[in-house]
Amino acid sequence: MVRNKKRDRISNLPDLLVSDILSFLTTKEAVATSILSSRWKTLWTLVPNLDLDEDEFEWILSDEKQNRKKKKRVCRSGFTFVQIVSKIWALRNAYPLQKFYLNWLYDCDPIHVDKWVSTAITSVLEELTLNICPHLPFDIPSTLFNYCKTLVDLRLHGNIIVDPPPSSLGFPSLKILHLLGVQYANHDSFSRFLTCCPILEYLCLEVIEMDEECNFMITLPTLKRLDLNMQDFLYKLEINAPALEYLEFVGFLHKVVLLENLSNLVKAVLFVSYDSEVGDTEDYGNRVMDFIRALYNVKSLHLGSFTTEDKGHLHSTSEQESLKWNFYEKVPKCLSSHLTAFQFKGFKGLKDELELIGHILQLARVLKTMTLSSDPSIEKEKIRVLKELVMFPRHSSTCQITFN
Repeated sequence: MVRNKKRDRISNLPDLLVSDILSFLTTKEAVATSILSSRWKTLWTLVPNLDLDEDEFEWILSDEKQNRKKKKRVCRSGFTFVQIVSKIWALRNAYPLQKFYLNWLYDCDPIHVDKWVSTAITSVLEELTLNICPHLPFDIPSTLFNYCKTLVDLRLHGNIIVDPPPSSLGFPSLKILHLLGVQYANHDSFSRFLTCCPILEYLCLEVIEMDEECNFMITLPTLKRLDLNMQDFLYKLEINAPALEYLEFVGFLHKVVLLENLSNLVKAVLFVSYDSEVGDTEDYGNRVMDFIRALYNVKSLHLGSFTTEDKGHLHSTSEQESLKWNFYEKVPKCLSSHLTAFQFKGFKGLKDELELIGHILQLARVLKTMTLSSDPSIEKEKIRVLKELVMFPRHSSTCQITFN
């Protein structure tokens, strides 16, 4: 009787095909395959992806007796993150990368970051992600702006300075850009950055703790999605995006916010925050109203509870009535002929919230769905709120209300 021997089909595949399979693994996992056999020892070096993630390792503090001046964080094998990454670079033999990912927060050194990023920048690089927290700000190498014509996805997060050189050749292929918590060399650095991205489709921007006012001019004819997280007041915002389909805004509204040419907007999600530092609360409330009015063509509107409670921070009755007139008379008229879906997250069943819901139901002619996601505090009041919602007249005979 002849027994069927199990054949190692994967090991018989061509090197390039094996490297494609290994590209679906993390770099740590891919390197681990080198112990399988002599043939597998160097196959991982052919993988065009490199993700260097400190979270992939289990870290411990080194023995204090050996490091009296400062304890070092090392993995179980005794190597630091810098030593591990340096070894990986040395073994790769400078094969060009298509994807490079670096996550390094603990004891991050900008000198090593600069060396690794500069090495990763090649004429075939398509994706670059940096999530770093160096003790000194990291300046992006100027070569990134001049030699990455194939770059499609760029994500920068952490203590990074954005300052495109005047002679930048730009990113002719870039479609996805994330700038999260980065710093800007001057007030126009962001706007100059966007001029380097002629076909950008998705922009995710987070602004926190800026030292000086910065201009965020987002004038992009190709932009389809825009996520904004503005956790500072020191900014000027201008959006002109005729192809924009999705807009999400979280944070504080500065005095200078200009929205133009949003004729293709399908969905908007707003979580406008309030802070006592805004000064004139009526003026701030009107900013919120102006922001919503600019979304005249939106078909799905999602409002966070703070967005609708801005008028509740006003103190005098006359200010409240003035703001209610602005919201109830102007905003719904702009949305009545386009709004098909409305979502309210954090709904508490308060009087002002019910007035808002009732007014939208009265004026929204083509509204199909209204979803109210309740706050836990409303649990005992659900029956009362439901009864009031059922009694509200609706302009749209097909509108369905979901309360959960």
